[in-house]
Amino acid sequence: MYKYKILSIFIAMALMFSFFTCGVSAKILFKDDFESSTIGKPPDNWKNIGPPTGYAGGGLSVVDKDPLDANNKVFNIIPKAQDTNSHTLWAVHDGDKSWVNYVWEFDWLFPEDNYCPVAFRIVDKDQFCQVSRRPGGSEFHIYQHTAAAWNELRKFTFKNEALKWYRVQISVKDDKFTFKIKDRDDRTPFAKMNEPDILSNAQVGQLYPSGGIAAQEGYIGMLDNVIVGETENDILAVESKGKLAVCWGMLK
Repeated sequence: MYKYKILSIFIAMALMFSFFTCGVSAKILFKDDFESSTIGKPPDNWKNIGPPTGYAGGGLSVVDKDPLDANNKVFNIIPKAQDTNSHTLWAVHDGDKSWVNYVWEFDWLFPEDNYCPVAFRIVDKDQFCQVSRRPGGSEFHIYQHTAAAWNELRKFTFKNEALKWYRVQISVKDDKFTFKIKDRDDRTPFAKMNEPDILSNAQVGQLYPSGGIAAQEGYIGMLDNVIVGETENDILAVESKGKLAVCWGMLK
């Protein structure tokens, strides 16, 4: 009888543990690995909101094969006729005032040694913040775009090269901003990493108060395994389960 009682208690505890662990849901705002989208067409979950005023429109970016893995799909950023004045934004939740504080992680590849920008806290096509990879393979600049002007906020240095995948984390909380980047096969958690070296540290209070994310034309680049969570812990919680453990943890 005593053994059955102990067994019953053990089963009850196991069921309770299963209930709570299965019931926990990370606060994921958005995720996309582009596998459900069609090669040669724009990704299903991103929309072309046009270029900033004064720039030529593009809109040719499509889902494509990973140049390093033909079995993997990625978002290939293609400027119009290689027109470096395109700057068309492919956005997710642009102008969404509920997107205030979030952590954005993604894989980033630079097909050649050139500029490569992404955007965050997007109000509209004329008001957004930008992270721009610069030619030379060492610098990333942070801007606020407003009134047809580019206001530089910060600069980071991190050695990088063309045709290699990197993992990036962009974190925004109120007027605070953090940028981290590492080799994609580096298993060190972002939480245990410092920011890259800061060349200059201007005030970041100029960040727009809300808005989503975007890939940005103007120069070529590729994105994959995009995930946005309210906090870094939300993303870590997703990384430990199911297919996402492959996409976000083991990185396909």
